[in-house]
This record gives sequence, structure tokens and C-alpha cells, in this order.
Amino acid sequence: MNIHDIDAIEIAAAVGHMAAGQFFAILQDGDCWISPEIDQKDIEAIQHAALTLGDYACGRDLVPGQLMTFAELQGISTVDASLDAERARGWAYDLFTVTAKHAFGLIRDERKRLADAAAIAAQQESAKPLKLEDSIFEPHGSLGDQEPYQRQYLLEAAERAAREIEVQNRPAPLGEWQEIRPAPNPGDVVAMAAAIAIGQAMTQQKESEHEEEAADAGQAAGNPGTAAAATPPAVCAGGDAGSTEADAQAHVAGVSAAGEAGSPETLQGDDGAGAVIAPAEDATTTATGGKKPARAKSAN
Repeated sequence: MNIHDIDAIEIAAAVGHMAAGQFFAILQDGDCWISPEIDQKDIEAIQHAALTLGDYACGRDLVPGQLMTFAELQGISTVDASLDAERARGWAYDLFTVTAKHAFGLIRDERKRLADAAAIAAQQESAKPLKLEDSIFEPHGSLGDQEPYQRQYLLEAAERAAREIEVQNRPAPLGEWQEIRPAPNPGDVVAMAAAIAIGQAMTQQKESEHEEEAADAGQAAGNPGTAAAATPPAVCAGGDAGSTEADAQAHVAGVSAAGEAGSPETLQGDDGAGAVIAPAEDATTTATGGKKPARAKSAN
């Protein structure tokens, strides 16, 4: 028998009627537990009364004595439940309430359990199986493995980089320089020119500093070349500034010749003023430590 096809209230009322009838028969034998007015042989009347009581008891939470009061209100029984003589009948009504409600609950719970199981089974049958790549069982390789599209992308990037390097290293024919290498940015050109100018200025400054240091070091060491380079131009007596060292040496040679002749030499300046220069003997004796150098004799 399918539990979904039976009448739960009818089954619950039948179970409650059997329990209450047996219980009342043990305590008080003689008449029907529902009412003394109902004949025990009247099956139809007993069945109708039991169904009415079962329908009322299964859908509500009743307290003891409430079902018997309901029977009195419905005209099913005319027995006063407060009488001591009818105490056993009141117990039978309470037993009917508990038994019928319990049987009804068992059937209801079983129906619910079967309905839930059928719904789950139907859902599982109608659900499509997941694809392997959509499930947790999808196989995965190492974290370092690459997908095909990733390998293709890296290959194309390497080819592009190789082509760019080849184009940059290829000598550009005349007239195609602008096509291969675009014109530089004006801002970059200005910055480059400024950097070059600053570098040249710093180089010149360093060279000047090195020359000054070399001149100072030569003067300190007594280097004639360096001292001569650092010696200011000679000034002739009575003349203007600007005579060179070579002119001064020439005049000294003339003075020496004049000293040998015994007469001092007079030099004429640019302004016509004359200046007397001491004989070269003094300069010669001074240079030789007070001794005159020996004069070479003529072959004649």
C-alpha cells in the first residue's frame, strides 16, 4: 500500500478508536466508549463519530478533557465528564486524542520524508553533468606551464623585437633616414647642446687651472723656461712699456760692445729721450764673480 494514497485522518481515527475502546472495555465493560447512547453494533454511527473526533484532534494541540467537551458540544455524547462515574470515559477520550494524533504525525512525517527524497532524485536526474573543466576535478599542470595562447604571444613578441633590432642596425640609405629613424625631439636637441657647452666650458676651466699650477710649480723649482714664460715684458729705460725680452738682450749685447770701446751707450727711446746704460764690464764682472773674462787674441 502506498502511504500517499491512504487517508491519514481515517487511519489515525481508527487507531485511536481501537486503543480507546480496548482501554475503556478493561476499565468499564458494557457500552461504547464514545457514548452510552451509541450501540456497539452500529458500526456506521461509531465510524462517523470516530472520524469527527479524529479530525478535530489531529489538527490541534488539545489538553486533557477538551475532546470530551467537544463531543458534548457536537451532540455526539451527552455524558457529563465531570462526574466520577464517567472518569474512565474521560480517560478513554484523552487516550484517543494522544493515539490518533501520534499516528497522524507518523504518517505526515513519512510522507514529507518521501516527498523530499523524490524531489532530490528528480533534481539529480534533471541536472546536467558538469564538464570536466568546470569541475574541481579538472587536471592542472605545473604552475610554470604555459597555455598555447601564451606561448604564441611570447613567440610573436620575440619576432617583433628581432625585427626592430634588425631595422635599427641596418645602414640607412640616403633619403630614407627619416623613414627608418624619426627626427629627434627638439627638446632633446636643446638639452644635448646645453650639456655639450657645459662640458666644453668645464674642460677649458680645468686646462687653465692646470696651466696656472704648472707655471707656479716651474717658478718654485727655478725652471728657466717656465720662469721666462712667466716673466713680464722688459721695459727699456726712458722708453715705453712693450719692449720684448729679445730687444732687451740686443741692447745688452750693444752695451757690452760699447763697454769694450770704453764709452757708455746711450739708448734712444720712442720719445727721443736718451738713457745712459752702464758699461757691460760691470755686468760681466758681476756675472763672473768680480773677474773679467779673458779676451781672445786676434790671429792677426
